Amino acid sequence: MKQTIQVLNNMLKEGLLRDYAIGGAIAVFFYTEPQATMDIDIFVHFPESDALLLSLDPLKEHLTQRGHSMEGEHFSIHGALVQFLPTKGLTEDALNKAAKTSFYGEPTKVFTKEHLAAIMVSLRRPKDKARLPLLLELEDFDMQTFESILASFGLLDPWAKLKVLYG
Repeated sequence: MKQTIQVLNNMLKEGLLRDYAIGGAIAVFFYTEPQATMDIDIFVHFPESDALLLSLDPLKEHLTQRGHSMEGEHFSIHGALVQFLPTKGLTEDALNKAAKTSFYGEPTKVFTKEHLAAIMVSLRRPKDKARLPLLLELEDFDMQTFESILASFGLLDPWAKLKVLYG
């Protein structure tokens, strides 16, 4: 994964991405035990464009020229399956407030545990319902920040329903 982060950082330097952060199960791994996942979710701000539709063609061209390939909806970067996801609403807020960290000496950003938990509440998938307690039980999980995020994005009602499951 170190090489994948290096590729992403190079894409930032070359202007293909304006910003990025790791989300999904890999981001949860930064705070808890490793999670089973098939890919790395990379949430991105693309450079400003007047286009009505977002095209991944510049990324595809850049990566394939450097020996990486497409596998379905994923890019295979040094053997890691990467999915580039544009941000909007909650995920945009998560990217803007992502925690700066490093992975094997490579600088990167990861969604905060509070944003990850809010995204899990918003998605309401079975796998998220199973993972959510791992974050909520962390000693340094900030419940006030989490609930503020939920309120900002209209997620207090879904959260109230989920809280019943967790006692």
